[in-house]
Amino acid sequence: MRTKLTLKEADRNHVKLLAEGIYGSQIDSDTKLEAFLTLISDDLSEAEAALLIYKHGLEAGSKALSLLEVSKEFGITREKARQVEQKAFMKLKHPHRRDKVIGDKVKLSTITLDTPIEECDLLTRTITILKKVNVKTVKEFLDLRLEDFFKSEELTAQVINDVYSFMRYINL
Repeated sequence: MRTKLTLKEADRNHVKLLAEGIYGSQIDSDTKLEAFLTLISDDLSEAEAALLIYKHGLEAGSKALSLLEVSKEFGITREKARQVEQKAFMKLKHPHRRDKVIGDKVKLSTITLDTPIEECDLLTRTITILKKVNVKTVKEFLDLRLEDFFKSEELTAQVINDVYSFMRYINL
């Protein structure tokens, strides 16, 4: 079971489709596709990487498999295969990893106190939680009381890490 692929060993079209699906923007160079494959092999667990390679047919000459086929291949339930895939997607969608592939993050100089929170490089789940506590701009984010933020029932370690990364990004 190979979990490290180069673009020469991969099905370029399948890699491109998966990357564009995850990041929601067009991947227009082989360099970006190589960066995406490097993230899969270096930043994901071996099981997560192998599952993505099999499920999405990333290896040259292979076909994409259904969750049922993948679950049989790995000896796990279909639900567990879906969970592993979702966890891998969440890791790949993280702003720091996205920047390694896409490279078009919002520049610090463009972030002002009036910048809508949706335009900041935050996970969708983080933005949803911030909206629930009436945070719409960076200024409101900076004025947020931690007690209000931590009251959210949807708060996860991933969201906390996302907020921490954003705070470091804007030099707080």
